[in-house]
Amino acid sequence: MAKRGFGGGMMPGNMNNLLKQAQKMQENMQKMQAELETKEIESSVGGGAVTVKVNGKKELIDINKTYENKKVSTQALKNINLEIEDKGLISIVGVSGCGKTTLLNLIGGLDTDYQGSVEFENTETKHYRKKEWDDYRNKNVGFIFQDYNLINNISVYDNINIALSLQSISKKQAKQLIVDISKRLQIENILYKKPTELSGGQKQRVALARALVKKPKI
Repeated sequence: MAKRGFGGGMMPGNMNNLLKQAQKMQENMQKMQAELETKEIESSVGGGAVTVKVNGKKELIDINKTYENKKVSTQALKNINLEIEDKGLISIVGVSGCGKTTLLNLIGGLDTDYQGSVEFENTETKHYRKKEWDDYRNKNVGFIFQDYNLINNISVYDNINIALSLQSISKKQAKQLIVDISKRLQIENILYKKPTELSGGQKQRVALARALVKKPKI
């Protein structure tokens, strides 16, 4: 039997093997999620969703964020109060443009221009200096982007290793971490391929591996 490949052409293959691999991957993801408590924060209108895994208490107190330009002011966040427990999987749900990405940028330390208070493990982050923000993002936060943001001219291994390049670990330790996460996400057989040789699903798993390899708290 023949099946259609990622590039649109036909290639021989065993559909049963593909189904078994997909089932195994689904089981692995279910086991990973079973370890986490799940909590949802829903807006009044359904729409897009973003997810945050946390392993460190985070609290947002009376957060307001406004984007200004010469003609109009847009309030992206208004009086947000949110306490995230020190372990769990948080889903933030809402229509496009309601402020989900803005909220994530504040939690992740990408946006530090806001009104209110953000605390991480009982420490106020509002007055962090540049080095403290760099350390916070480097050690505590892993980002997974919708469009992958992989570097096409280097290997999957090197893309994942970017997240470890600023960590105080040896090359041997980094290699072991990359091998471990690649096995968990079943991408160990593509570590030395370039992103341009991968399917969309494989790229997403590489992006996931890059975010999780340093074992961030968020």
